[in-house]
Amino acid sequence: MDTHLFGTSYPHLASMRGYSGIFAWLPELGANGHVVRHGVLFLATPVSLLSIARDESRAIAHVEAAPAETTAQEPFAWRMLGVAFDRVMRQNEHLVGAFEHALRALEDVPESSPAFFERAFHLKKELSAAHADLWRLKSVLAGGAGLAGGTEAGTEAFRRLAARADYLFETVVNTRKEVLSVIELHLNIVSFDMNRVMRVLAVVSVLGLIPAVIGGLFGMNLVDNPWPFTLPQVGFGVAFGMVLCLYFFFVKGWLR
Repeated sequence: MDTHLFGTSYPHLASMRGYSGIFAWLPELGANGHVVRHGVLFLATPVSLLSIARDESRAIAHVEAAPAETTAQEPFAWRMLGVAFDRVMRQNEHLVGAFEHALRALEDVPESSPAFFERAFHLKKELSAAHADLWRLKSVLAGGAGLAGGTEAGTEAFRRLAARADYLFETVVNTRKEVLSVIELHLNIVSFDMNRVMRVLAVVSVLGLIPAVIGGLFGMNLVDNPWPFTLPQVGFGVAFGMVLCLYFFFVKGWLR
């Protein structure tokens, strides 16, 4: 477990009895495109801020170097809480930007393939997770504006953070819809290609049915049969029937 205390001294831990608790997911984009989410619990009093995470997060470890959204007149803990959530927002903005870049790459793929659908469904899964995270984050930030002990400037800073979270939430919603549209487009293309193959198979089956039926009626040989037909006549009839069927399929547009 990774724990960071932002304060002047450790004795302030004793004052954590009257704390306010806020939980957030901190996303980090890995080199392989997978997203690692660190759950961070913030326990805040006017004089101390304690962050508790299961795994070590570089963003929280270096949060003191991040620019603050709140003003210097804000109590220390709420000022540092604004800094921490500003870092959370920056991580989410970086993640959403990577999602949009991945969407553009999918739109440039000319042909459907198993690799394309694997990438598309992976992106869809990550967008669904980001959708849920940002929905919770904007609710948390909207509630954080009413934390006890904060000033009007701090409340306004949380409102700005909530507005950023709401914008990212809408962006993720729209990106997810576009990914679903791209997947649906490629599925329709695959279905259309399959229909073309099925039409060709139907044409070949009908053409092969004509000589099969005539051969079944007349048998393998025409000699000593009661029908007054010769082999050239039967061959001409079969060819004419096949050409007639091909013309019918061409008129219907099945050969295009």
